[in-house]
Amino acid sequence: MKWLAAPALLLILSAQALAEGGFLSGISDLPLMQGLSEDAQAALVFETPEGRIAQFAAKGQVSQDDIRRFYGETLPELGWTPKGQGRFWREKEELRLIVKSLPAGGSEARFELTPIKSK
Repeated sequence: MKWLAAPALLLILSAQALAEGGFLSGISDLPLMQGLSEDAQAALVFETPEGRIAQFAAKGQVSQDDIRRFYGETLPELGWTPKGQGRFWREKEELRLIVKSLPAGGSEARFELTPIKSK
């Protein structure tokens, strides 16, 4: 029965993310918080021998605290381990979440995915 738990949890979380806001275009398992819209012109994705490098941005009329709370709760459920202020690790990748206010109101969330440098 335990082997059914992980796939079932992933399906539940995927359904929840789709119901809320979907996923970022270039990282299929990184949910887009409801209230945020991805800025397609800010997207950058490419593969290196060390792993993938990606940058995304999303904006909306949501608070910085709500963004941090959403990703702070959701990312660990998707296998990301918190590693400090806006940093998460999973397997051999690091995800940085940078949240800032916008001059016209609302907030922007920037996502930076890079390979973890092995020592």
